[in-house]
Order: sequence, then C-alpha cells, then structure tokens
Amino acid sequence: MNKKALNNNRSSKVTPDLETGAEEYYYTTKELSGLLNLAPSTLAGYRRSGVGPRYISLGYRTCRYAKTEVLAYMAERARMSTSDQGPLKTSSESLPL
Repeated sequence: MNKKALNNNRSSKVTPDLETGAEEYYYTTKELSGLLNLAPSTLAGYRRSGVGPRYISLGYRTCRYAKTEVLAYMAERARMSTSDQGPLKTSSESLPL
C-alpha cells in the first residue's frame, strides 16, 4: 500500500454496519463518531457530561461503546415529529446540552 492510500484510509470516516453478526461488538470512538456523524470531540464532551451513550473505560485514553448500548441510546432519541419531545425527564436525570 502506498503512502497516499494509507493517508486516505486514515482520514476517511469509519461507518460500521449495525446489523452484522450476533455477538456483541464494541465500537471505538472513531467508529461511533462515523456512525452517528459526530466529531470524536463531541463524544468526549458527552462522556464528560454524561449525556451520550454508555461506554466502557479501558484505560486513560481508551474507551469502547457496546453495540447494544448504542442501539438503546439511538432508540431513546427516536422521534415521530419535531414537536415530539420524547419521554419526560425526572429532575434527577441529567439533561442534554
């Protein structure tokens, strides 16, 4: 693989398929950012504020997102119209920014 092709592979977004395989899959921040079309820094902000999908911390700079948690996060945010606010939040739950 030449150097130019290697650089193109690094800069392209990774968009995994949610429907493949029956066993649990753990997304990296880069994979999940491609899937949700969010910047990795946005996911980092979600982790700090506790409003994004649940994640597993594997060390100082390593975390993974379980496929089942990502699907649950996406299902919680599904709406039928722009006026649909979703389920009511209790005062003890954190609100998204």
